[in-house]
Amino acid sequence: MRAIQSVYIVEPDNQGWIIERLMRDVATELSARGIATRIGNGEQYGGEDVVFNSRFLTALATPRARVNSLFITHVDDRSKEKDLVASFDRFNSFVCMSP
Repeated sequence: MRAIQSVYIVEPDNQGWIIERLMRDVATELSARGIATRIGNGEQYGGEDVVFNSRFLTALATPRARVNSLFITHVDDRSKEKDLVASFDRFNSFVCMSP
């Protein structure tokens, strides 16, 4: 399998929250490791290997991406748990911030 060379971080809108700051830290680290990284809304996807969705509750899978990934902050109620479980067949990578 070919190594990951590019990542697109989906960020619906930058409101200056901690999630946006975390995604910029992720982008900086990926770039420092030689992985081309861009951040934007879902419509700006440009064929990157990985689509990394910063908000799991509103994420849409991108069929053209090699890897569709979700960033999961926390699941603190049954409704969020059900939404997450329902996404298992559409996404193939899950990055969890907490247990």
